[in-house]
Amino acid sequence: MTMKTRSVRAAVHVAILSIIMSAQSIGAVEFDKKLIEHGWDMPTPAFIRDHLREMEKRPFDGVVLKLEGGKDVLEPTPWAEADFAADMEALEAVKWERFTDNFIAIGAATTQDWFSDEHWQAIEHNIRLIGRAARVGSCVGVCLDPKAYKGVNPWSYADAAHHDTRSFEEYQAVVRQRGGQFMRALEEELPGAKVLNLWMLSGLARFVVYWEPDELVDQKFGLLPSFFNGMLEAAGPDVVIMDGNMHSYFNEDRNAYLLQYHRLRQRALLLVDPANVQKFWTQAQVSMAAYADTCYGRYKADEPSAFMTPEEQATWFEHNVYWALYTADEYAWCRSEKMNWWTGADLPETAEAAIISARYKIENEAWPGIDMDPIFEAARARQQAAKAQEPATEQ
Repeated sequence: MTMKTRSVRAAVHVAILSIIMSAQSIGAVEFDKKLIEHGWDMPTPAFIRDHLREMEKRPFDGVVLKLEGGKDVLEPTPWAEADFAADMEALEAVKWERFTDNFIAIGAATTQDWFSDEHWQAIEHNIRLIGRAARVGSCVGVCLDPKAYKGVNPWSYADAAHHDTRSFEEYQAVVRQRGGQFMRALEEELPGAKVLNLWMLSGLARFVVYWEPDELVDQKFGLLPSFFNGMLEAAGPDVVIMDGNMHSYFNEDRNAYLLQYHRLRQRALLLVDPANVQKFWTQAQVSMAAYADTCYGRYKADEPSAFMTPEEQATWFEHNVYWALYTADEYAWCRSEKMNWWTGADLPETAEAAIISARYKIENEAWPGIDMDPIFEAARARQQAAKAQEPATEQ
């Protein structure tokens, strides 16, 4: 062994020893993962007030709730505060115990004009009302679904009101400005708010992989990054902005979760203004979803899970809850549509046990011990067999 080799090895040993000593002085990292329920079964404040103790028996850390007074905060007309009086009264009576992290649902359906200050004066009023409700109800933040289920998609330049007279760059600038106004208005009532977006930069997942900056103008959600950058830019030091990554709804294995996490922490930087990168690292988080409906064969009649046994469906749901929690920075969320966790209507018998098992393994740093490949192979074989039995259609 040469003197140079010994010197290199000695330096490596010193570096390793330094890392070990630093780790010992810092202490072990603790992963505080939380699971939030969000779906068509969203409870109202009145329902929560009347059923909270029963609700908190479910294996969640919180819930996304909806206000009776309104949801679509980007509406360009100011909401009447009287419409929220019943919500506020019920929220004041809610005393959370087990559910520590709760969010108020808001939507993006709108007919607003990004360039209208009058519209945005009304929108800021609406956002403050939501923030006030969250504060009164001791909620940690809001949950934004960026998809416009009615009205015009506000994130598409092709559908923009002034598409013929305003450039894409002009729209990017004003949407970024409005994102800042959104964040500041929310923090006026709820300082340090957490904003769980069902998706944000993940809405451009394919675009992020195959980066073509000139094509952003043609993307259906091409203006969302501008809104995100505006929110991030204006956010106070305690704000957390999460991308819920709806693409994880249909993940069949752990690699999909790991790849999506990488995209949203690394490739997504292509959509972050360099001035916001430090805030992105410290105040933006990746969330992941476990979609109960697809795991239990309720999303589409011809999906593979519809050909799984009840035990196999429960295994897939447990698998996805585990990996959603494993890969999320802090929050994972359970998406439920054709079932109701709070009334028990149409809830699969195995769903709760699957969550409890996944959470136990996460909390005890245990490997899930689930291989989905043979389960999907068997389900797809049954699917093909069933298809072969279908009568031939007449030409």
